[in-house]
Amino acid sequence: MLPDGEHTTYGFKPTPEEAYVEDDGQFFQLTYVVSGRRAIERDVILLEPLDDETALPEEPPQPEEFTQTTERVLTLLHTHHLTGADSPVDDELDNGEYVLRRPAERESRLASGELDETVFAMTDGSAFAYRIHRKTNRLREPRYVLRAIPITDSETEFTETLRATEIDAELNPETLAPGVETIIEEAIMQSYSEESPISDSFDSTLGLLNVDTAELPLFNAALWYDEAPYRYSVLYENTD
Repeated sequence: MLPDGEHTTYGFKPTPEEAYVEDDGQFFQLTYVVSGRRAIERDVILLEPLDDETALPEEPPQPEEFTQTTERVLTLLHTHHLTGADSPVDDELDNGEYVLRRPAERESRLASGELDETVFAMTDGSAFAYRIHRKTNRLREPRYVLRAIPITDSETEFTETLRATEIDAELNPETLAPGVETIIEEAIMQSYSEESPISDSFDSTLGLLNVDTAELPLFNAALWYDEAPYRYSVLYENTD
């Protein structure tokens, strides 16, 4: 679509709203326009919670054993079941169900039916076990037209604009306590987690990231760290 084209999708936005991109030294901000609707058949995934341990296989698979695309869908649905009607992931769902819209989702084992009726668990053992169900709905999907608006050709000007308007937390590794820096670096490489009660270093990290633990989960906040932007999410799971 760059530098002056556009890209059309139905029912989903392939990039975050008002994201920034660079192409050949020019910086752009992406913007969407909604233009009509189209009726499309979509595969829909829903989870059935399983409380009866006799319904579980001896070693049910966990989401990380599937592809990243499938893991994401299952984790979103699990989070919805944990947090209920006011779940912060509800923007990703349709009445508590996940519609497979993105190309990788439509090509996944969820869409092909290979995982229909599969039982999995979020943790080792039987905690948070579900059965996967799939159905097909005909939906009137909005038509999203994505366009790129030129912003500047100055990297310095762009960086200052980004930091002033988009960043939720800004951290400098040179001023961080060693424990906090270790946690941030590990989270960037993969992910970081602790069991309650959390360490002082983790508590300090959450404070520096402006995380209110009473309002978890938090998704896709923006961090400026070591002269580069990142997205971070913080989840809480009660495994009792």
